Amino acid sequence: MHGLDGSDAKGLSETIGDPATSPKPVGLDEIAVDSAGSLGDGASGLTYVEGPAGADVASVSIADSGKTFVATVEDGTWTAW
Repeated sequence: MHGLDGSDAKGLSETIGDPATSPKPVGLDEIAVDSAGSLGDGASGLTYVEGPAGADVASVSIADSGKTFVATVEDGTWTAW
């Protein structure tokens, strides 16, 4: 995990997979998280997560705080923000 905070306690945090083991091998119908992070807060905040997706993965949905987010899946990678 990497983090950078300003004097106002706002900043960036990010989790990045180990370069020695990334990308993680996944099965045909599996996904893995390779990187995730956030920047800012409230209405101007951004949070993302991404990673490899198996060849049979057609869609990824993420539920958080009562909301469901649909990720983009393309060329063996998925991402949501």
